[in-house]
Amino acid sequence: MRVATGSFWRESFDSTENAEVAWNFKATALIDAAEELSGPFRSASKQAFRADESVAKAASYLGPILLLRGAAIECLLKAVALAGERVLANQGRLIRSRDVTTHDLLALAEWAGFVTTAEDRK
Repeated sequence: MRVATGSFWRESFDSTENAEVAWNFKATALIDAAEELSGPFRSASKQAFRADESVAKAASYLGPILLLRGAAIECLLKAVALAGERVLANQGRLIRSRDVTTHDLLALAEWAGFVTTAEDRK
């Protein structure tokens, strides 16, 4: 039996993290999860407003929905960057760049090749 070496795992990691399709799959899964929460959010919102109840229950769904959608946008921007010949992983490690490792969507968009303006930063 052949044992996988460290270089095998580093190369496998790099291959996966630098694959545009992998980031598209991650984005799709996050969007699907957000959609699963959107139904209960809409239902709770209608009931709260109809019954003149607190909207706290409906609002409790909104944060997770937005979090999942924001993470999906990050994944899609990384996929775009990879399509433009960027690299996210090298030698079995993620590239440590402020544009890539933070949740700053504008910085990530610029890193992916999008042009942003001062208006975008408002």
